[in-house]
Amino acid sequence: MDEGVKVSIIVSTYNGENMLPKLMDTLLSQTLDSYEIILADDCSADNTRLLIDGYVKAHPDKVVANYMTANTRGSGTFNQSVKLARGKYLAFIDQDDWVDRTMYEKLYDSAEREKAEVADCNAALVDSQGSISEIENSNSADQVGDITVEKRRSLFVSPGWRLTKIFRKDFLIQNDIYHCDNVCFGDNYFMEHIAAYCRRIAKVDEPLYFYRTDMASINRSYNSPILYDRVRSAELMIESLTQRGFMDQFKDEIEYRFYELFYVNSIDVFLKKFKPCEVNELRYLRGVMKRKYRGYRKNKYFKSRISTKYKLIALACDLSPLALCKTYEAYRFLKSKLLKA
Repeated sequence: MDEGVKVSIIVSTYNGENMLPKLMDTLLSQTLDSYEIILADDCSADNTRLLIDGYVKAHPDKVVANYMTANTRGSGTFNQSVKLARGKYLAFIDQDDWVDRTMYEKLYDSAEREKAEVADCNAALVDSQGSISEIENSNSADQVGDITVEKRRSLFVSPGWRLTKIFRKDFLIQNDIYHCDNVCFGDNYFMEHIAAYCRRIAKVDEPLYFYRTDMASINRSYNSPILYDRVRSAELMIESLTQRGFMDQFKDEIEYRFYELFYVNSIDVFLKKFKPCEVNELRYLRGVMKRKYRGYRKNKYFKSRISTKYKLIALACDLSPLALCKTYEAYRFLKSKLLKA
């Protein structure tokens, strides 16, 4: 670690030539007096690397390039960049978003003042013109400060956003916290491990991260093979936390988070984001739940936090993934006809 670098901002890029300029304008104008930007490209097929080379040439004291030799589905860009980072704290950011120019100064000052391993702010959901539709409170007031057992339970259930935070680098390394290699949606895995190990979280109660909602992405595309990684990242998460011994004390919380990510959210994705619906993957999900988590509906967090709609969808998948898919396909067909009418 370089004592002169306060925050290393790690940007994961892939085919981002049309998105990076907006983000880089806000990163290069940060008010923090000592930071670096690591642009980690995951084998882009457009002109992203030429753009990155330009930033490195124009700002050699501020911008570092990190080029992957093979596509890592985003996770490797973060893991390899952590090894290069010189900052006391690390930030992870997506290429299609942007930040307030004061964000990293405020987070750094808060972390240092509070002697925290993690500092968090809120997020504004915006379109490409900057119009705000909603403010997301990443971590609530009952999840910050010294992390008690009850606060840790809350964090396991709802760990907050990775993008709105900075993390002390030595804390991540000492606790072997990383993004699962070659698996997209590694933030789910990563943040559950933050919940497991952090002892203190500082909070800047302002929306300083701007999350763009109107860009094409894997979350808004159909039949993307990367969407299967939602399932794998959840499996890796619960396997790791089990091996690390956290299930003894936090079984209900960790299993709830697994049910949410692996089953409820994934059912939704395999219905809505595949044409036709991905019935074989739904069968796989149901099989795992029947073999290992047959009593998942009795989990107290599942009862209180999952909406009635999604409880019914999960029940329908329990009964017959094929019937669920046929029902949803019929609904989608009727909806398209009505919209055309």
